[in-house]
Amino acid sequence: MNGKVAVLFPGQGAFYGGALHDLAPDHAEIKSVFADVDKVARHRLGRSVSEVIFSPRRPDIKELLRDHPDVLQLALYGVAVAAYRMLEAKGLQPGVLMGHSFGEIAALVCGGAYSVRQGAEIVCHRIAALNRLGDVDGAMLALGTDREQAEQLVAVVRNAQTVISGENHTRQILVSGPKQVVTVLHEMAKTLKLSAVILNSPYPFHSPLLQGAVADFAGRLRAIPQSSLKVPVYSPIMGRYYDAEDDLGECLAEHLVMPINFAPAIRQLHMDGMKLFVESGALDTLVKLARNILAGKEDVTMITTLDPVVGERATLENALKMLQDRGAMFQAGDVTGSPMFQEFWSSHGQSIINYIRLELEAFTLHRESVGAEPAAAAVTEPEAPVARVASVVEAPQQAPALTREQVLSDLSDLYATALEYPREVFAADVALEAELGVDSVKQTELMARVSDQYGLPPHPADFRLSNYPTLGHIADFVLQHALGAPTQVATAASAASLAPAMTATTRAQLFQEMVSFYAEALEYPVEVFTEEVALEAELGIDSVKQTELMARVSDKYTLPPHPADFRLSNYPTMGAIVDFVFATMPARH
Repeated sequence: MNGKVAVLFPGQGAFYGGALHDLAPDHAEIKSVFADVDKVARHRLGRSVSEVIFSPRRPDIKELLRDHPDVLQLALYGVAVAAYRMLEAKGLQPGVLMGHSFGEIAALVCGGAYSVRQGAEIVCHRIAALNRLGDVDGAMLALGTDREQAEQLVAVVRNAQTVISGENHTRQILVSGPKQVVTVLHEMAKTLKLSAVILNSPYPFHSPLLQGAVADFAGRLRAIPQSSLKVPVYSPIMGRYYDAEDDLGECLAEHLVMPINFAPAIRQLHMDGMKLFVESGALDTLVKLARNILAGKEDVTMITTLDPVVGERATLENALKMLQDRGAMFQAGDVTGSPMFQEFWSSHGQSIINYIRLELEAFTLHRESVGAEPAAAAVTEPEAPVARVASVVEAPQQAPALTREQVLSDLSDLYATALEYPREVFAADVALEAELGVDSVKQTELMARVSDQYGLPPHPADFRLSNYPTLGHIADFVLQHALGAPTQVATAASAASLAPAMTATTRAQLFQEMVSFYAEALEYPVEVFTEEVALEAELGIDSVKQTELMARVSDKYTLPPHPADFRLSNYPTMGAIVDFVFATMPARH
């Protein structure tokens, strides 16, 4: 049933006072998402989102719209992503994701196109582009009628900037335009005894009034690299699935002025086989719309994730139970029975068994060298697939070898410092992405730092980071490859000595090396890294990312400890960083 699940991400209005308050203490996913959102918010807005929405006052949407409209946008985004991460951590593997208007940013993030932090940056760039328009004095109206009558009403006011901006369902049409004109339409609708509601929206989205922000928004997003989607995402604005050829920044920018047709999109997803529709965010606006759109279809189920009336804990528990009962949750405890595992085992099972055999031999030799008695029970080759391999590996050499306990301790320190998480959350078997919300981009960066720290050889061609979901797996990988290195590794310090030798002899050569290094780490084109380009202001590389890269540069070129007054902000360009490295390198050859 996994492939039959559609997750819906709401847009404007999907918030209530106290959203996620009850669940936050028990779900690391919420803390992880808002840690990333807050880092962006402090840099871009000068304050964190958490200090506002998680305050004891529990401000509602009207208060946020009035006093903190920019914080509200990040809150809407953060709540939607956090709700999905909680479901994902419990085993949800949907067939498709779909966002409603602003919710498309959250859908693309959860689909894997962007990290949580990149998504927050996109939200802030959207805010900045709209703010540059100034006061457009517009509004959005939801009319309780069909498209034909709505078009007749819009035609009466004869205003080119007032348009049908969306179809939520066959009897709810959205209209956007100048506030004065929308107010007239509101009064006309009431006279005709039609349902009409002026929405709590900061701008008249999906209308020509926002055309001036499109190019600005698109330009800001060019510095944010996109990744391939891991889960399909359907756009109700474009009326199709995103594909690999899409420039997502251009798409998101154009969405500001294109109408949203939610009703046809829901019908399309149902035709594509979707049977379960889950709202990932506050309230139940989208599943109510979907229920109306698919009225009479007995094969569909609507599921709400966060409902303040029923209670957050009860709503989430009920959502998980409904998904579980309908076979829509992947069971981690039954991993060997999944088709994916069977495919994996048929490809890698024998190499894993061989690895176990080699490590058992090494362990046996070591036990014999110290005179330990063999265990009472014999160890035999496993006849069934195994889901996790964990062993203490110590080579019988004279030099002291790394132990698994030592590596796990070092890795816990490294990951806790880099991610600003408590060290105690990094147990050997905790799933970095599923349980702690560490996305694949961040894991790739950290694995690169691990390779630098332990002087590991280049990864094999078939290396897949997804095969190492926990620190225990990563520690085993380190031990396996460190033991296979030409020199026995004893400590992190000695591992650093195995790092690639410096090759730069001139500043020009160093510049080229570092440009290649930054481009590869960030997946940016090499040509964007000029001497003068501002890494953060122009390329969108935040301070946390720059700090990580500088740490890797320091390892690579064996730089001495930075002076006490060192501030990365004093080196805003690639040229400035190269000058610093060139001046502090202990030797040039």
